[in-house]
Amino acid sequence: MVTFDLRFLDSAKIVCNECEGKRYHSDVLELKFNDKNIADILDVTANQAYDFFKSAKIINHLQLLQNVGLGYLKLGQSLSTISGGESQRLKIATELKKEGNIYIMDEPTTGLHLSDIDNFYKIVKSLVANNNTVVIIEHTLI
Repeated sequence: MVTFDLRFLDSAKIVCNECEGKRYHSDVLELKFNDKNIADILDVTANQAYDFFKSAKIINHLQLLQNVGLGYLKLGQSLSTISGGESQRLKIATELKKEGNIYIMDEPTTGLHLSDIDNFYKIVKSLVANNNTVVIIEHTLI
């Protein structure tokens, strides 16, 4: 994107004529991996990338995104376009392979849909299975 500062108005953004919004020079876009260039790869979701890549290291990272329910995000998606809840799940995904940590969560299920709560508890069980301690504080008066 090319951004134009319009002084007293909001900035205007237009698609770059050279790369057509793909973010790379044409010589970089000519390079291929399994018949896809970098722009093609960054345009797939984590779920689609799971089937595309064969490297165990990459697949493990993609699996973490799937475990926290973010398999629908595109690999090249800008962080400025994700919601607060998606951002929190990304942070949780980075913690899932760690061991020996203590996690204290204050009302982590507030505002979550019931299906999301089930997924959240699977994540907590995964943290505990990796020898982490998880303390959850809920203020539900049931």
